[in-house]
Amino acid sequence: MRYIFFDIDGTLLSHEEGISPSTIEALNLLKEKGHKIFICTGRSYAEVPETIYKFNFDGVIAAAGGYVKYQDEIIYNKILPDHMVDNLVYFLNKFDIPFVLEGETMVYTRKDAIYAGHENLERLREKKEKTKYEFSAIDFIIPRKHSIEEYFENRTNINKLTVYADSYEQLVELERVIDKDYYIIKYETAGELLVKGINKFTGIEKMLKHLDVSVEDTIAIGDSLNDYDMVESCKIGIAMGNSSQPLKDIADYITTDVDDDGIYNAMKHFELI
Repeated sequence: MRYIFFDIDGTLLSHEEGISPSTIEALNLLKEKGHKIFICTGRSYAEVPETIYKFNFDGVIAAAGGYVKYQDEIIYNKILPDHMVDNLVYFLNKFDIPFVLEGETMVYTRKDAIYAGHENLERLREKKEKTKYEFSAIDFIIPRKHSIEEYFENRTNINKLTVYADSYEQLVELERVIDKDYYIIKYETAGELLVKGINKFTGIEKMLKHLDVSVEDTIAIGDSLNDYDMVESCKIGIAMGNSSQPLKDIADYITTDVDDDGIYNAMKHFELI
């Protein structure tokens, strides 16, 4: 039996098409073969749509390792203290950087935050009408329903933040001035702001400890910088063909793109299905 950890965006999910029939087939076959399958995503728990659970995942690691749940049991939930959220919001507003507060039950966005596909909604609606995929990309759009003002009126738990800077250099400067207990996974202009010591692999470790399972039985597959720790540290680390180069550099195997049966081909390559 293997314990296989899947990133969502760019791995299970093509942002253009959705979740492919071959990916669904691979997930079903893995379950039939007796393997355990898990979501391991940078999305907070509130940002994981119910639709994804139709594929019978055994558990979910969300918020890039900050939230861990096995079946119906919450194993770990790293909540940012209210005063730290206040400090972060202060600095982000000072730098005039749009941001998103991401939690287990709610998501809050500054109104100018360009967020997870919302700028392409009309195009994705049109694609849904034309695609042969049962699960279209628009079905997995991260919700944007609550304002920052609503957060301060009725606080709910926050696990992490996403920020949208003007430049990579602005992210570097932001990381320099924020509290030393936090770090930023920096992309071109967007960044994930996390508590130091938490990443996707630390979430996997908490899941393995709960299940009394060795890391020797693990496989991780992803495409982005926030997948780096799990792809590097699991027994087998797989990078999608559409992965960022740093991930490809440390992966044990590089499969095809998310739009080219990447999940199915990787599982077939390792004779898991």
